[in-house]
Amino acid sequence: MSHPPGWLVSMDADGIIAEIASAQHSAVSRKQLLAAGVGGHVIDHRVATGRLLVVHPGVYFPDGHPRSWEQTLMAAVLAAGPGAVASHRSAGRLAGMPGMGLTAEVSVGAHRAPRVVGARLHRVAQLGPPDTGLVAGIPCTRPARTLIDLAGVQTPAALGAALDDCLSRRLVSVEYLGRRLDALGRRGRDGAGALAGLLAERTGARPRTQSEFERRLLAALRRAGLPAPRTQYQVALPGGRKASWTSPTPTSGSASRPIATATTPAGPIGVGTALATGC
Repeated sequence: MSHPPGWLVSMDADGIIAEIASAQHSAVSRKQLLAAGVGGHVIDHRVATGRLLVVHPGVYFPDGHPRSWEQTLMAAVLAAGPGAVASHRSAGRLAGMPGMGLTAEVSVGAHRAPRVVGARLHRVAQLGPPDTGLVAGIPCTRPARTLIDLAGVQTPAALGAALDDCLSRRLVSVEYLGRRLDALGRRGRDGAGALAGLLAERTGARPRTQSEFERRLLAALRRAGLPAPRTQYQVALPGGRKASWTSPTPTSGSASRPIATATTPAGPIGVGTALATGC
């Protein structure tokens, strides 16, 4: 059986494109394809015939692949060029932090100024190890750097929620985050003071939270000047379920019937009155 000239080359190119795209949420760059041996004329032919869809100059979506937020973000990172990483709210979303939305945000070195339509770009003076890595195949800032960056764009309440989420999942520690903030420099950094204040509140015996309800409860206790409670005490429920119990920390002047709450990852399941001091 005979095949038209270039048939094997075409099939090889399809395999290379598919392999690269599968590791990058179905986004590929011209530089990557050329480096992998796909000829420029092969790329151009696929663009002309609609098999590669141009989303940014030199960045493509292979036709027929499902669309996703991760694909859009990966394309923005590729379009921003070497050394670019997802950052700020995009990195927060990749890390699973609450309230990050669907913004595509990318950081590049301060000496670069790429244009990426549909993405918010940040030019930063320091970008690289130990502040960057990969999450789900997407270059992005690590949790500590992400929180430091978020301090400049999020409200204190939203930043506190993201911080408590990272602390509860042990993605960062108060001590390490403070060291990274010092290393990157506090002077002139947007939000550095707000983040430092949040860290100061959580220094020492830090309450851990698992839900927005708990975060709001702890914030209300802090505003009222009450002692930090014990959180994330696991309680077995009927049916094999588990809840995290939040109860007051005993003090010499504590009330005899303090308030306690039980929560699950989905939210509170009950608010009750403890039966004895220190329960």
